[in-house]
Amino acid sequence: MLNAQGALLYAAAKAKHLTAFDQSVGHEAAVNDSDEQMRKAATELAYALKRNGTGSVTFSDINGEPLNARHPFARILHQSGFTPVPQGMRLY
Repeated sequence: MLNAQGALLYAAAKAKHLTAFDQSVGHEAAVNDSDEQMRKAATELAYALKRNGTGSVTFSDINGEPLNARHPFARILHQSGFTPVPQGMRLY
């Protein structure tokens, strides 16, 4: 997923990996803006995966970290239609 500043989110669905490109510069306004951009990117990712019709997709990690229910990005994915499962986050 891209925006005007560059890449936000890269999904390797078959490998079950997500890569997030953080564009916040460290202050609170940038972090809040970055969260909103990531929510939009995750929603677009879910839409693209559903439109592709490949069935369910599970992502097990993001940036090399396990994607479990306690991971901060799991909340964003959940809001975008993903479901927490023991293996990570799944889109049905």
